[in-house]
Amino acid sequence: MSARQSISDSLARSTVRLDVEAGGEHRAGTGFFFQFTTPEGPVPALVANNRLVQGARLGRLHLPAAAGHRATAPLVIEDFESHWIPHPDPKIDLCVLPLTTLAYQASRAGVPLRHSVIDRQLIPGDVELQSLAQVEEVLVLSYPAALRDSAHGQPVARRAITATHPALPWNGSPEFLVDVPCPPGTPGAPVFLFNLGGYETKSGGVRFGGIRVRLLGVLYGSPRPAAQAGDSAAPGTLVSLALAVSARNLLSFESALPDSDAAAALSSA
Repeated sequence: MSARQSISDSLARSTVRLDVEAGGEHRAGTGFFFQFTTPEGPVPALVANNRLVQGARLGRLHLPAAAGHRATAPLVIEDFESHWIPHPDPKIDLCVLPLTTLAYQASRAGVPLRHSVIDRQLIPGDVELQSLAQVEEVLVLSYPAALRDSAHGQPVARRAITATHPALPWNGSPEFLVDVPCPPGTPGAPVFLFNLGGYETKSGGVRFGGIRVRLLGVLYGSPRPAAQAGDSAAPGTLVSLALAVSARNLLSFESALPDSDAAAALSSA
């Protein structure tokens, strides 16, 4: 991330609004740029929900504009689904689009790729994840379908808290809950641990000063309430909460990514 902009600006510039067409259906979602590490070197890619791109024949990528600038035209990609790599575990609702593919499409269309990239080092390791408190402050950056900034293409930022501990698999799945709504357009949003100036430690103390930013997860939907006794299913969803796939699941892509020297294709603002 560029040293010429604030941390929150850099995080916002890593996000992308996605609009896709699939079988006459229009879908909206959020994506973000993430840099993987392979034996051949760094491989930046765009991360999104797999359900968003499944069956998509066309996709439009809207990048946020730099401060003081208007948004550029979206990058339109045909045969959209074919360019994405699904997660090795079909139960994980994630997929990636290598930046080499995206840079080629952008070059042909004359659309500049000015963005920030989230480094894999922002994913906390097991020890750090276990050291987090039960309730942590998080930042969610997304593009709700009902709220569109057509002038500058900026994401909507929400400050929230973890609703369950991010180190504890919710119902045995590699995910956790966040106290934030997840309306259409929001799935695919990155969830950042975001502390400016201090935070509570798991031992009950308070650490002052400094900045702590970590990538904890990726939103993918709203949880359903537990079924009551005698009910065959629980209707509806808990619209005030969101499910997030643990960010550690992103690392599984590194064995599936193609050889690439795509780091040279990066264009940071």
